[in-house]
Amino acid sequence: MSQSSVEANGECQSTHVRVQADLTSLFSKQAPVESESAHSLSTRLDYYLTPRAFVFTLDGLERDDREFLNLRTSAGGGMGWQIADTAVTQLSLLGGMTFINERYRENVEQPGLLTKP
Repeated sequence: MSQSSVEANGECQSTHVRVQADLTSLFSKQAPVESESAHSLSTRLDYYLTPRAFVFTLDGLERDDREFLNLRTSAGGGMGWQIADTAVTQLSLLGGMTFINERYRENVEQPGLLTKP
């Protein structure tokens, strides 16, 4: 059996901009079971108009072999209000829209059948 896992989270903040990014990657192989591979990357960019009001964008990429997911892309944005921002608590109220596109591959166990619509 072999397995690898990576997770990384980053954040950078200035007076007017906050950037957050998350990366996860998992690969596992164990005979005779089929290998597993799942990966995701997401980012969020906040631009502060005032100390509490901001606009934001969200982006994401995902792939999951176990779910037969070739690629899920997401992109969105909106406006937000910072309710709390302390060393232990971050709470914001968000409103906006997100576009999500998913592409699945055929299930090789049942040809012609997609596992998700």
